Amino acid sequence: MKYRKKRQSQEAANLEKLKSQFLADTALKGQQVVFKSSGEKMSEVLEEFIEPYIESATTPEAYHKLIALAIIAWNAALLEETERQNLITQSAEAIRATAGKEWKKDLQNFLAMLIERKQRYFANNRRYILNYHLSETKKGYHLAVISTHQ
Repeated sequence: MKYRKKRQSQEAANLEKLKSQFLADTALKGQQVVFKSSGEKMSEVLEEFIEPYIESATTPEAYHKLIALAIIAWNAALLEETERQNLITQSAEAIRATAGKEWKKDLQNFLAMLIERKQRYFANNRRYILNYHLSETKKGYHLAVISTHQ
């Protein structure tokens, strides 16, 4: 019971931190954003989405990268084809700037695989993922997610 209260307190603190960071974005000032919703938690949905690939993320950095790629693919799957390609191209360019050109084909294949997974298993979930916060705990990672309303 004591651990559960501590965990809930930590989750609330992480969500508040994420909310503050998100609202600080000048491009979003004046926009109405819902931070807590009834129903399924988007963090749990995202964890289920990346579940087949978690074993390959053996470091915190690798886990962050997996989540970032999953979010790109998730949001891209919700877009029309032209917008999807623009998002993938922009994201791939940003990633290649730090990862190198040899990642181009692997990156596009992995994103395509994730998009296919989103469309096959999570097609009814039309929420966009706006931001996330990942923290390490004694039992693993804790993920907080901000998403749009469905």
